[in-house]
Amino acid sequence: MTDFFFNLTKDFHSNVFFCSQVSNREDGFTRSWEYFLNNNNEIAQSITDYVAESSGRLEPSEFVEAIDQSRFSFKHHAGMQPDLVLLCKKYCIVCEHKLSSVQGNDQLPTYLKFRHPEKPLFVIYITNRTDEIIDESILLCQNYLKPKDSFYNYYLWKNFYPFVKNHSGKLAEDFIEFMELLKMKPLNFNGWGDIFKDQKEMKNFEHALEPIKYYLVEELKAIPLLKNLSLQIRVPKRMRIQVIHLFAAESSGYMDIELNEPRLFFQLKRNVQNIEQIKNLADISGEIDNNLGQISVRTLKNFKPDSNGLIILREYSIELKNILVKDMPRTQENIKAFSRKCLQHLETSDSNVFK
Repeated sequence: MTDFFFNLTKDFHSNVFFCSQVSNREDGFTRSWEYFLNNNNEIAQSITDYVAESSGRLEPSEFVEAIDQSRFSFKHHAGMQPDLVLLCKKYCIVCEHKLSSVQGNDQLPTYLKFRHPEKPLFVIYITNRTDEIIDESILLCQNYLKPKDSFYNYYLWKNFYPFVKNHSGKLAEDFIEFMELLKMKPLNFNGWGDIFKDQKEMKNFEHALEPIKYYLVEELKAIPLLKNLSLQIRVPKRMRIQVIHLFAAESSGYMDIELNEPRLFFQLKRNVQNIEQIKNLADISGEIDNNLGQISVRTLKNFKPDSNGLIILREYSIELKNILVKDMPRTQENIKAFSRKCLQHLETSDSNVFK
């Protein structure tokens, strides 16, 4: 049974990439990507040149054709085929595509064993996710390509977005709209770069979290842990809340909801072993008006525990574009104001939460 790839309640006018039915999102995107590249040789050439140069391993080679898995098969591996092959005159590049899903078991190790009868074969992994881990054994393979100056050991769809965006023509305009729907557009907030992709911006965001760390420690007499776009505060055990987690997220891989825009989250957690103590937490969901913009609030006390045995009791979030500004002190003040508002709402809605 096929399902519609897109929400067709939106007016997508004459965009050809929103008109087909597909078995799943990744297959649908791959077919569209193949079609687009084969009808835009200049963009396809720029992309293969980028992969060659960014990997530091290959010389650019003339692009010949993009071929999806419906049109090729590697011998002896009929049960596992990559999504796309970028065929160039001097070599071919096997591409495994992901949107929000994770690596399949043994996919990359299997593809790295493939051989082309006439030319060298290389493998790249492209995804929307920023939390993937590539096994060290794969990174050591001579035919696995990754961007040499990137924080990640794989390619992101955001890396390819500019090549399409900078090209004129109706097909390119339609495909860029398609990529934006799939959240492949690099983030840029009021002078900030992509905090999820750019290592320098990631460090800047962690610096922006520093003042709130001291504020929460002073306010709650807690123990802080700052790491990877995320601040965790361990609250004294006598309180019904044990952990406060402040973090930024750009995709639904972190939670059960689909995000329209990247958000800053303020989560309150409790050990599942003490579930009886939090059953009476006020069940509140909705929006809170705030000078920074609307804050969404959800009570999530029925969620399954995480790997540390903690469940999310209450979650507050706000769009990152309302928090990040070019001026660092103001960004820090915005984060503090958001956190203060969350704590105030929590205490107002449940006066015993910190007792």
